[in-house]
Amino acid sequence: MTTIFTIPKPFEGRMAVIQHNAIQSWLRVMDCEVLLVGNETGVGEYASKHGLGHIPSVRCTENGTPLIDDVWQKAREAAAGDLLAYLNCDIMFTTSLTGVAKKIPFDSYLGICRRWDVEMDGEWDFSEGWQQRLEDYARRNGNLRHGRAVECHFFPKHTGFGEMLPFAVGRNRYDNWIVLRALELGIPVIDMTPIFPVVHQNHERHVPALSDEAYRAEIRTNHQLAGGFKRLATSHDATHTFGAEGLKPNGTSVAARFYRSFRKLCQVLDV
Repeated sequence: MTTIFTIPKPFEGRMAVIQHNAIQSWLRVMDCEVLLVGNETGVGEYASKHGLGHIPSVRCTENGTPLIDDVWQKAREAAAGDLLAYLNCDIMFTTSLTGVAKKIPFDSYLGICRRWDVEMDGEWDFSEGWQQRLEDYARRNGNLRHGRAVECHFFPKHTGFGEMLPFAVGRNRYDNWIVLRALELGIPVIDMTPIFPVVHQNHERHVPALSDEAYRAEIRTNHQLAGGFKRLATSHDATHTFGAEGLKPNGTSVAARFYRSFRKLCQVLDV
């Protein structure tokens, strides 16, 4: 079974609809456990109403932003599934992650995806054929993000990434850092984008009661924790890709060569 853990924003207004769309898509494409992390408005109530797990308390920054290391540790401890997936609560699935993972021959690995950004108005229609309609809508109206926008980190529960760092959630760089950490530990990194579309519902930034300066300070802290631009890994750095023809070693694409050159330049400049 797959355990998905996610950190919802308050279930208010448009975000309530977006998060409902996301969670319902996960539950409809596969048999999975969903753990909602944090105690924002409505999170506990939504978990109770829909029979989901709830981890109400995690360590946070002084501004109240959850910290990734504690989120991952508590999710690992609470998870019933053998496959874990960390998602933002605005991401919709059209395919079973469990089914895709069964095709991966490695004992330990990190799976990642790039996302399709779309504008979503209201609740999605989950009547028959909804998955194909959503894929078609995303490809027709959406935008496939660049390789730095890594989403849907999933991995067997026993996969060890060493010490996790206290990144502030939603402040960039964590998703790139975990890719490089896996590569440095010799863990295969698999870009599933070709066969596993993930749909991101666009929305406004949500940082209540947080000044712009405090927000930027958390971004700077994450950047420093990650080691700067010289340690910026992307989906193009994946060791493998998974497409219609199955699992293949990742070639040296133009994008991959660009980001490797970019990191080398940043190492010289020490930024």
